[in-house]
Amino acid sequence: SGTGQVQLAKSIMQQLLNTPDIKPDDRVWAAAMNVCADALDYQGTIDYINQMQASGHRPNLLHASILLKALALSGQVEMSLRVLEMMTRAEDDGNFTPQDSSLPFRLPRISPYRIALNTVIAACAKADNIPAALSIIERMKDGEFQDPVGGKTIYPDLISYHNILKSCRSPE
Repeated sequence: SGTGQVQLAKSIMQQLLNTPDIKPDDRVWAAAMNVCADALDYQGTIDYINQMQASGHRPNLLHASILLKALALSGQVEMSLRVLEMMTRAEDDGNFTPQDSSLPFRLPRISPYRIALNTVIAACAKADNIPAALSIIERMKDGEFQDPVGGKTIYPDLISYHNILKSCRSPE
């Protein structure tokens, strides 16, 4: 992904998908998605989420985090906020039914980790949507997010606050 050769990476992934005896695992899907994310190709990341699901793979925390990264880096702040809501909705009916049917993909309920939350906070702040960034901070302080591995409450850290403060244009 560091070379920026997205088309080459997509071609290699397509060759893999067309090879009958080899099937990509979660790590391969994540690598392909990450190439797109690093190249600011959020649509390519979404395409891989959809292809992944069509082939029977269920997106996990890594895939959802890469999607959030792709959206944030591409300036798709509103979509990243909707993805965060999709990930944290109260119920998961097992059918990946999104609350927001206008999104071109679906995700199961996936508890985000702090890095993913800070990524969305940074994207909101960079887009001058300080209220949305502060809203995520408040949700963190209220204990809404649980660490997917340890189950502990995720609270804001220095990076969470730094991401907002560095984008403030006035002292108020």
